[in-house]
Amino acid sequence: MFSSIISKNVVGKTASSFYGIRALNVSAGQKGLFLNSRFYSTQNNNNQKKENTNNKENKQDDKNKKKVEEEEDEDEDEEFKKRKSFIPSAVSNIGTGILLSVLIGSTVGYALYHYKQDLSEDEVHQLKDWEISIRDKVGRPWREFFDNMFNNLRDSSPVFESVFGTAPTPKVISPRVPGSKEYLLVIDAEAISELSTHAKHPALFRRAGLDYLLSNLYRDYEIYINYSNPSVKIESINYKLDPSQTYISGSFNFDSGVKERNIFTKNYDMFDRDPKKIIFLDTHNYDHPNVINIGKYNHKSKDATLIHLTPVLAEFSKKKMKDIPTEIASIKGTGKSLNKSLDEYLQTKKQAAAAAATPAKK
Repeated sequence: MFSSIISKNVVGKTASSFYGIRALNVSAGQKGLFLNSRFYSTQNNNNQKKENTNNKENKQDDKNKKKVEEEEDEDEDEEFKKRKSFIPSAVSNIGTGILLSVLIGSTVGYALYHYKQDLSEDEVHQLKDWEISIRDKVGRPWREFFDNMFNNLRDSSPVFESVFGTAPTPKVISPRVPGSKEYLLVIDAEAISELSTHAKHPALFRRAGLDYLLSNLYRDYEIYINYSNPSVKIESINYKLDPSQTYISGSFNFDSGVKERNIFTKNYDMFDRDPKKIIFLDTHNYDHPNVINIGKYNHKSKDATLIHLTPVLAEFSKKKMKDIPTEIASIKGTGKSLNKSLDEYLQTKKQAAAAAATPAKK
């Protein structure tokens, strides 16, 4: 019994010590597990923090990249808009420049066209040198160019003519009165006179035979002098050419249109005369049915062209010839000098008249 009690105690102690050791082991294990769990939890937290930090950094990088891409896209869009808007702005600038050029050019052209136009002789004498220079060297050529272009467009374009009407023909002389002089003689001033180069008081040299021509033709011919030089004083020269104011009917100035590019016009409507009874005396040769080339006058040379010409022109009016261009063509067609051609023409006409007056022998 005692032994059983001892054995129970021994067994109980042994068991208690075993369970105590086991409990210690269990508690130690739990404590180790707790320590391990704390270690791993701390490590996990650190990893989580790192991961969160990395995620934040990645997100920030993504944001930065996205921001950079957006800025680049905005720059590209803005540059594209600039390029796109450059074309309309350039077109607008070009259009504005063209419009301004047209307005300025039209204003300047209008001012030049009307600059010092239709002035009397006294008003012209009061002009300053620079005003005369602008009027003669710029204004008149521009006016002549514009009028010629405008009238040519009217003549050549039916549409233009339908809009603006037919080109009016300016009349340079008054209509012919019935019973008045039948023939018209227009003489270029440089064919019968020459101004000296003296600046203050230029002398006027008159071609030999001029008085003879004027005095013998003025009864049957309207005699007009054409001035191609815009700077001359027409009234003063006319007075020196015809001091008695008896022979010369009038004159044409530079912009009258009687001459275009230094050639007598073929627009006979401006004279309101029969084209077959018009004669032009000019300084050079060109193809024109009504022109007789008597050459430019030089006061240093001696000639008798007007002396030879006067009887022929008088013959035209005396015989009441209906087709002067045909007679002029017969004079030009000889191939000889003008004076010889005139003499032969006159001799032929006299012989023909004598033959007609002589009765035929039976």
